[in-house]
Amino acid sequence: DNKGEAFFYFRNCFVKVTKNEIETFDFSALKEPIWRKQIIGRDLKPTEKIEPSDSEIYRLVLNVCKQNEERFFSLLSALGYMNHSYKDKSNAKMIVFVDEQIGKQGEANGGTGKSLVAQCLRKFKNVCYKGKGWTPEKNFAFEGISLDTDILLIDDAIEKFPFEKLFTHITDDFSVEGKGDKSHVIPFDQSPKTLLTTNYSLRGEGSSYDRRKTVFEFSDYYGSGI
Repeated sequence: DNKGEAFFYFRNCFVKVTKNEIETFDFSALKEPIWRKQIIGRDLKPTEKIEPSDSEIYRLVLNVCKQNEERFFSLLSALGYMNHSYKDKSNAKMIVFVDEQIGKQGEANGGTGKSLVAQCLRKFKNVCYKGKGWTPEKNFAFEGISLDTDILLIDDAIEKFPFEKLFTHITDDFSVEGKGDKSHVIPFDQSPKTLLTTNYSLRGEGSSYDRRKTVFEFSDYYGSGI
Protein backbone atom coordinates (compact mmCIF):
# COMPACT_ATOMS: atom_id res chain seq x y z
CA ASP A 1 0.00 0.00 0.00
CA ASN A 2 1.01 3.62 -0.45
CA LYS A 3 -0.51 6.88 0.77
CA GLY A 4 -3.16 7.05 -1.94
CA GLU A 5 -3.79 3.37 -2.69
CA ALA A 6 -4.76 0.25 -0.78
CA PHE A 7 -4.64 -3.27 -2.24
CA PHE A 8 -6.61 -6.40 -1.40
CA TYR A 9 -5.65 -9.79 -2.84
CA PHE A 10 -8.25 -12.49 -3.46
CA ARG A 11 -7.62 -15.93 -4.92
CA ASN A 12 -8.70 -14.95 -8.43
CA CYS A 13 -7.71 -11.27 -8.68
CA PHE A 14 -6.59 -8.25 -6.70
CA VAL A 15 -8.34 -4.97 -5.98
CA LYS A 16 -6.97 -1.44 -5.88
CA VAL A 17 -8.89 1.02 -3.72
CA THR A 18 -8.36 4.78 -4.00
CA LYS A 19 -10.28 7.77 -2.74
CA ASN A 20 -12.39 7.89 -5.90
CA GLU A 21 -12.68 4.35 -7.26
CA ILE A 22 -12.30 0.59 -6.84
CA GLU A 23 -10.60 -1.40 -9.63
CA THR A 24 -9.96 -5.12 -10.10
CA PHE A 25 -6.90 -6.59 -11.84
CA ASP A 26 -5.59 -9.98 -12.90
CA PHE A 27 -2.51 -11.18 -11.00
CA SER A 28 -0.48 -10.82 -14.18
CA ALA A 29 -0.62 -7.06 -13.54
CA LEU A 30 1.26 -7.38 -10.23
CA LYS A 31 4.51 -5.42 -10.24
CA GLU A 32 5.96 -6.91 -7.06
CA PRO A 33 5.65 -10.24 -5.19
CA ILE A 34 3.26 -10.48 -2.24
CA TRP A 35 3.13 -12.61 0.91
CA ARG A 36 1.04 -15.77 0.69
CA LYS A 37 -0.86 -14.69 3.83
CA GLN A 38 -1.93 -11.50 2.07
CA ILE A 39 -4.23 -13.53 -0.15
CA ILE A 40 -7.80 -13.60 1.15
CA GLY A 41 -8.98 -17.20 1.03
CA ARG A 42 -11.90 -16.78 -1.33
CA ASP A 43 -12.68 -15.62 -4.85
CA LEU A 44 -14.02 -12.17 -5.54
CA LYS A 45 -17.20 -12.72 -7.50
CA PRO A 46 -18.78 -9.94 -9.58
CA THR A 47 -22.16 -8.97 -8.21
CA GLU A 48 -24.78 -6.41 -8.98
CA LYS A 49 -24.13 -3.09 -7.36
CA ILE A 50 -25.71 -2.92 -3.91
CA GLU A 51 -26.18 -0.05 -1.53
CA PRO A 52 -23.78 -0.07 1.44
CA SER A 53 -26.74 0.45 3.76
CA ASP A 54 -28.04 -2.99 2.75
CA SER A 55 -25.06 -4.77 4.34
CA GLU A 56 -25.08 -6.21 7.85
CA ILE A 57 -21.74 -4.65 8.79
CA TYR A 58 -23.04 -1.21 7.79
CA ARG A 59 -26.03 -1.59 10.10
CA LEU A 60 -23.85 -2.98 12.91
CA VAL A 61 -21.41 -0.06 12.78
CA LEU A 62 -24.27 2.44 12.54
CA ASN A 63 -25.98 0.94 15.59
CA VAL A 64 -22.89 0.85 17.81
CA CYS A 65 -22.52 4.55 16.99
CA LYS A 66 -26.06 5.17 18.22
CA GLN A 67 -26.99 6.02 14.63
CA ASN A 68 -25.08 9.28 15.00
CA GLU A 69 -23.71 10.27 11.59
CA GLU A 70 -20.55 11.98 12.87
CA ARG A 71 -19.61 9.04 15.06
CA PHE A 72 -20.47 6.61 12.28
CA PHE A 73 -18.13 8.18 9.74
CA SER A 74 -15.40 8.51 12.37
CA LEU A 75 -15.57 4.77 13.07
CA LEU A 76 -15.60 4.00 9.34
CA SER A 77 -12.43 6.08 9.03
CA ALA A 78 -10.83 4.01 11.81
CA LEU A 79 -11.71 0.78 10.02
CA GLY A 80 -10.33 2.21 6.79
CA TYR A 81 -7.14 3.18 8.60
CA MET A 82 -6.73 -0.38 9.89
CA ASN A 83 -7.37 -1.86 6.43
CA HIS A 84 -4.77 0.44 4.86
CA SER A 85 -1.23 -0.85 5.43
CA TYR A 86 0.44 2.49 4.67
CA LYS A 87 2.01 4.02 7.79
CA ASP A 88 2.97 7.63 8.50
CA LYS A 89 5.41 8.04 11.38
CA SER A 90 4.07 11.51 12.16
CA ASN A 91 0.55 10.17 12.61
CA ALA A 92 0.91 6.63 13.96
CA LYS A 93 -1.97 5.64 16.24
CA MET A 94 -3.32 2.72 18.18
CA ILE A 95 -7.06 2.47 17.60
CA VAL A 96 -9.00 1.86 20.82
CA PHE A 97 -12.57 0.53 21.04
CA VAL A 98 -14.15 1.16 24.44
CA ASP A 99 -17.63 1.17 25.96
CA GLU A 100 -19.44 4.50 26.04
CA GLN A 101 -20.63 3.61 29.55
CA ILE A 102 -17.65 2.60 31.67
CA GLY A 103 -18.53 0.49 34.71
CA LYS A 104 -17.34 1.06 38.25
CA GLN A 105 -13.79 0.11 39.19
CA GLY A 106 -13.34 -3.63 38.82
CA GLU A 107 -16.60 -3.98 36.89
CA ALA A 108 -16.50 -5.10 33.24
CA ASN A 109 -19.72 -4.77 31.26
CA GLY A 110 -18.96 -5.25 27.56
CA GLY A 111 -21.35 -6.78 25.05
CA THR A 112 -21.48 -3.63 22.93
CA GLY A 113 -19.96 -5.09 19.75
CA LYS A 114 -16.35 -3.93 20.09
CA SER A 115 -14.82 -7.36 19.50
CA LEU A 116 -17.30 -8.23 16.76
CA VAL A 117 -16.42 -5.11 14.75
CA ALA A 118 -12.70 -5.70 15.35
CA GLN A 119 -12.97 -9.31 14.17
CA CYS A 120 -14.34 -8.10 10.82
CA LEU A 121 -10.81 -6.98 9.95
CA ARG A 122 -9.72 -10.62 9.88
CA LYS A 123 -11.79 -11.06 6.71
CA PHE A 124 -9.34 -8.83 4.82
CA LYS A 125 -6.07 -8.64 6.75
CA ASN A 126 -3.55 -10.97 8.38
CA VAL A 127 -4.26 -10.43 12.08
CA CYS A 128 -2.20 -11.54 15.08
CA TYR A 129 -4.74 -12.03 17.88
CA LYS A 130 -3.95 -11.51 21.56
CA GLY A 131 -6.91 -12.27 23.83
CA LYS A 132 -8.05 -11.62 27.39
CA GLY A 133 -5.26 -11.59 29.96
CA TRP A 134 -2.52 -10.72 27.47
CA THR A 135 -0.02 -8.05 28.44
CA PRO A 136 3.08 -6.69 26.63
CA GLU A 137 5.03 -7.21 29.85
CA LYS A 138 5.08 -11.00 29.42
CA ASN A 139 8.08 -12.82 28.00
CA PHE A 140 7.74 -13.40 24.27
CA ALA A 141 4.58 -11.25 24.31
CA PHE A 142 4.80 -10.48 20.59
CA GLU A 143 5.59 -13.99 19.44
CA GLY A 144 3.66 -14.79 16.27
CA ILE A 145 4.16 -11.35 14.71
CA SER A 146 6.20 -11.34 11.51
CA LEU A 147 6.78 -9.30 8.37
CA ASP A 148 3.48 -10.48 6.88
CA THR A 149 1.38 -9.44 9.91
CA ASP A 150 -0.92 -6.51 9.11
CA ILE A 151 -2.67 -5.95 12.44
CA LEU A 152 -1.98 -6.66 16.10
CA LEU A 153 -5.42 -7.12 17.70
CA ILE A 154 -5.44 -6.88 21.50
CA ASP A 155 -8.93 -8.01 22.41
CA ASP A 156 -10.58 -7.50 25.80
CA ALA A 157 -7.56 -5.81 27.37
CA ILE A 158 -7.13 -6.08 31.12
CA GLU A 159 -7.90 -3.34 33.63
CA LYS A 160 -4.87 -1.06 34.16
CA PHE A 161 -3.40 -2.19 30.85
CA PRO A 162 0.24 -0.96 30.59
CA PHE A 163 -0.26 1.14 27.45
CA GLU A 164 3.16 2.76 27.77
CA LYS A 165 4.80 -0.60 27.01
CA LEU A 166 3.46 -0.28 23.45
CA PHE A 167 4.80 3.22 22.79
CA THR A 168 7.82 2.23 20.70
CA HIS A 169 5.88 -0.49 18.89
CA ILE A 170 3.33 2.08 17.72
CA THR A 171 5.64 4.87 16.59
CA ASP A 172 8.96 3.13 15.85
CA ASP A 173 10.39 -0.16 14.64
CA PHE A 174 8.64 -3.23 16.06
CA SER A 175 10.84 -5.50 18.20
CA VAL A 176 9.73 -9.11 18.56
CA GLU A 177 11.38 -11.20 21.26
CA GLY A 178 11.36 -14.82 20.18
CA LYS A 179 12.47 -18.03 21.81
CA GLY A 180 16.02 -19.10 21.07
CA ASP A 181 17.51 -17.06 18.24
CA LYS A 182 14.18 -16.07 16.68
CA SER A 183 14.11 -12.44 17.89
CA HIS A 184 13.78 -9.88 15.12
CA VAL A 185 12.97 -6.24 14.40
CA ILE A 186 10.35 -5.19 11.84
CA PRO A 187 10.95 -1.76 10.23
CA PHE A 188 8.25 0.78 11.08
CA ASP A 189 6.81 1.02 7.58
CA GLN A 190 6.37 -2.78 7.42
CA SER A 191 5.19 -3.31 10.99
CA PRO A 192 1.58 -4.04 12.00
CA LYS A 193 -0.91 -1.45 13.13
CA THR A 194 -2.48 -1.98 16.55
CA LEU A 195 -6.13 -2.19 17.59
CA LEU A 196 -7.18 -2.63 21.21
CA THR A 197 -10.63 -3.35 22.64
CA THR A 198 -11.34 -2.91 26.34
CA ASN A 199 -14.11 -2.52 28.90
CA TYR A 200 -11.99 -0.07 30.89
CA SER A 201 -10.51 3.41 30.49
CA LEU A 202 -6.86 3.30 29.46
CA ARG A 203 -4.64 4.69 32.17
CA GLY A 204 -2.05 7.37 31.49
CA GLU A 205 -2.14 11.10 30.81
CA GLY A 206 -0.07 13.55 28.81
CA SER A 207 0.99 14.06 25.22
CA SER A 208 2.97 10.81 25.00
CA TYR A 209 -0.25 8.88 25.66
CA ASP A 210 -2.65 11.10 23.75
CA ARG A 211 -0.73 11.26 20.47
CA ARG A 212 -0.43 7.48 20.22
CA LYS A 213 -4.11 6.58 20.49
CA THR A 214 -7.49 7.40 18.99
CA VAL A 215 -10.47 6.26 21.04
CA PHE A 216 -13.89 5.26 19.70
CA GLU A 217 -16.79 4.74 22.07
CA PHE A 218 -19.37 2.02 21.46
CA SER A 219 -22.93 2.68 22.57
CA ASP A 220 -25.04 0.16 24.53
CA TYR A 221 -27.47 -0.16 21.58
CA TYR A 222 -27.31 -3.96 21.88
CA GLY A 223 -27.19 -3.98 25.67
CA SER A 224 -25.23 -7.06 26.66
CA GLY A 225 -26.57 -9.04 23.72
CA ILE A 226 -23.38 -9.38 21.67
